[in-house]
Amino acid sequence: MFQTFKENGAKARLLVRSFSDNIEAESDEDFEFRALDSSGRSWQSTPLDMNPKWKKFIAQNIKEFNPDLIIVREMFLSSLVADLVKDTNIPVLMDMAENYPAAMKSWKKYNSSALKKFIIHTLNFPFRKEKKAVGKVDGIIVVCKEQIERLAQEYQFDKDRIVCIYNSPTKDLHPSVCDKEPNETPIFIHHGMLTSEKSLTSFFHACKILFDKGLNFEVILPGFGDCEEDYKKLCDELGIYHHIIFYGEYSGEELGELLYEADYGIIPYELNDFNDYTIHNKLFEYFALGLPVVVTPMIPTARIVESTGSGIVAKSAAPIDIAEAMEKMLIADTNDMMEASLKAHSTYNWEVEAERLMNFINKLEKRNARS
Repeated sequence: MFQTFKENGAKARLLVRSFSDNIEAESDEDFEFRALDSSGRSWQSTPLDMNPKWKKFIAQNIKEFNPDLIIVREMFLSSLVADLVKDTNIPVLMDMAENYPAAMKSWKKYNSSALKKFIIHTLNFPFRKEKKAVGKVDGIIVVCKEQIERLAQEYQFDKDRIVCIYNSPTKDLHPSVCDKEPNETPIFIHHGMLTSEKSLTSFFHACKILFDKGLNFEVILPGFGDCEEDYKKLCDELGIYHHIIFYGEYSGEELGELLYEADYGIIPYELNDFNDYTIHNKLFEYFALGLPVVVTPMIPTARIVESTGSGIVAKSAAPIDIAEAMEKMLIADTNDMMEASLKAHSTYNWEVEAERLMNFINKLEKRNARS
């Protein structure tokens, strides 16, 4: 996104909670970073609209940088930012990649104690904060049309002030797999965070079903997260650990190599209000190489896979149905799906999305009234 701004002659400043190891190296005269807590994360830097440290930090940067637009990635800060610029002409965009209330309710850390469950589930804290944020921002970026409908129905937010931007890779980022020889032992790949809202539990049980039938394949899992150790234990209990490669952290270059070595991409998540209102970026990364995909029938993901002919949609998210879809892929002639996947990349790539984003931003004005 920021590269797009630079290409369009704009300068940008990114406010972050804390610096990563390489974040300062990415700064230049047109793209700056500012960290609230340069020494690392602490509870005092928790991004909440009632946190005075964030209020002071954001206000200082607005005064220094004098932006023409503010995009807020953190839902809990959106209403704070909108309040800070309510008497200015600066519009505020919320970048809403997910159904945040649904995501938070599924995260392990918010189900680890009675107090957290009471705050997140009983008091419905995430929904209250989302409602407040949506009521104050001037526009919203989402990643699927289902999310547009949800926001319009739940909060009566103007659809014309919502834009759908797929977080897709640039053209020709990776080499196509369409011309390479398939692996002697087929490889399914899943990459990204190993967290509870994107549960792989049913997928591992599906793998067990297929291994018990005598099918031969491997699974590589680049990524990490708070479910990693649980998954390793489950795979060991199921007797499939030697077929599953937990790769750990990876760089962008490593991911490209791992994707190229794979035969199929897989997104085997459960069906819920989180996965039915987002599209996981990995789908578009599979398209970039021409990998055929197996997915569970998450509404937006299944819609794209079915419309492009790029893979197989399981009947449900139950292990038996995931296993059936994987088996179909393993025995199929996948040439047509590979070509369809690569063709889908010509539609779902960042060059297309960047143009849509800039058109939306250039037309965005501050709302006359906020609910």
